[in-house]
Amino acid sequence: MHDASSPVFAHPLPPGRSLADGQARELCDGRLNVDSVSIAGTASAEAVREALELSLASLARLQGTFAFAAVDERRGILCLARDASGSQGLYFRRDEHGVVHHAGELRRLADTLPDAPAISADGLAEYLRFLDITPPQTIYDGLYAVPPGHAVIFGRDHIGFVDLQHTPFATMPERYECALDDVETRLRQSIADGTRHARSAAAFLSGGVDSALLCAVGRTHIGEAITLGFDDGHYDESGIASSVAAHLGLRHTVLRPGDNDFRTLFIRTHGESEQPFCDPAGMATRFAFEYCRHRHDQVIDGTGAEILPGTMPARWRRWALDYASHLPRRVRKHIATLPGMGSYRRMFDFDDPEDLFIRWQGFRSGEIRQLTGRPVDLQRTRFYRVFRSLRTSSHLQRQSILQGTLQPDDRIRQASWSTGVPCMHPYLDASVGPMLAALPPHWCVERNRPKRLLRDLLRRHVPETLWEQPKHGFEFDFRRFMRGHRSELVKSCLLDDAASLDRLLSRTTIRPIYDRWSAGDDTVSFRIWALLVLSVWLRHGSLAHGQPVMSR
Repeated sequence: MHDASSPVFAHPLPPGRSLADGQARELCDGRLNVDSVSIAGTASAEAVREALELSLASLARLQGTFAFAAVDERRGILCLARDASGSQGLYFRRDEHGVVHHAGELRRLADTLPDAPAISADGLAEYLRFLDITPPQTIYDGLYAVPPGHAVIFGRDHIGFVDLQHTPFATMPERYECALDDVETRLRQSIADGTRHARSAAAFLSGGVDSALLCAVGRTHIGEAITLGFDDGHYDESGIASSVAAHLGLRHTVLRPGDNDFRTLFIRTHGESEQPFCDPAGMATRFAFEYCRHRHDQVIDGTGAEILPGTMPARWRRWALDYASHLPRRVRKHIATLPGMGSYRRMFDFDDPEDLFIRWQGFRSGEIRQLTGRPVDLQRTRFYRVFRSLRTSSHLQRQSILQGTLQPDDRIRQASWSTGVPCMHPYLDASVGPMLAALPPHWCVERNRPKRLLRDLLRRHVPETLWEQPKHGFEFDFRRFMRGHRSELVKSCLLDDAASLDRLLSRTTIRPIYDRWSAGDDTVSFRIWALLVLSVWLRHGSLAHGQPVMSR
């Protein structure tokens, strides 16, 4: 649905009520008699028809990537759905006449509006708090996204979101060694299927366990392994990646964008994205996809390995959730201000328990209210709702979902969308992801050894001494980037008279935050980064042409 001719479809349905979660899940057992299907991705329309004629739940087992719309005309049902990888976009809106419009690109959907879309107050608040926007919310008022791994059902009298990933995994091996064999076979088959029609496939190799394992089991299908290198040794793991690639016999390329590359990459990455997103690795990812554009027609990426509940939250997070969160907020705040608290302050200095699992700490609710001049209710966000649903879950499951599969990975999808290079995520394949998510906890993690199963699989192919080193994650030093060239980019975007933020946010609130950062306070760096990204996106990428207007 990336092509410029990406169509927009409209289906007339009367306004409906939203189903409660339980009612929506009951739809999983329902069957659709499909009259028409429009689909993007590697799955076929015929496979979608066959799955829907069995049940909605069958979509969780559908091989390949997909974003589709299917219509059952007799029953008056429209089904929009995306696979768990989310590699294909799918957006929708419902107009005042009950007509549902849907498209694979936000801009195509926005073209169906009589006027330019307004910025959503809820979407903006979500962006400022989480530095990401999680489907179904988008940055635009009245435009929504189908969440990955979900179906949205529009009927004559209801609207329901169905989580397709609730389908239980049926055939778990009895022994750990058998599980190792099974996961390896499934990963290898997923890569073989996903590259079957590719002339040349590349794999991103960061130096971590997730990407190294994909390179190991899929090496016969991979023409080149690609690593992003950085000048700062704290972020650079190209040495580990080179050792892994050499052992596997893979052709290996290390890309090293320079400071000037990143300045132009910043505009392309964040000015051309469908929505603002703050992943600091977004620019490096865009650089890698641009390298692949004229060399490869398929990319393999390790995103999604978090579906394996193999990493325990930090001890301080667990302690804060299990104990400190039960104290009244006023008491917690007081304890946090006591002298000598040091690093223990973070166990008490939070507004809501949900804050403990937010990936990147943006603005707090009070700050967002000051910035936007509007009340903020984060309880309605999908992050907060999913957090509440995990109240009785283990810390492993909570970490896997809240800091893993729930979070949008816009840096990958936007880079793929912008460059036209398709990307596959074997860990989220229908034959792999459900099994990883269902593994017994002691197969997923051992004491001081996260991702046990993936590590043991990688050890079959690559000596542990080559890769078992402290991992920093795929990161980029955005703090240094913002302070480069005397902070000119930040000043121009946040302080200039023509700053694009002025119509949405209070300049008098932004200035003190900027002054703190300018004086060397790096605790507000993510806030400055969020404002910088938003400013550039509003100037170059927003569909709210001219002066952006916020929804009422």
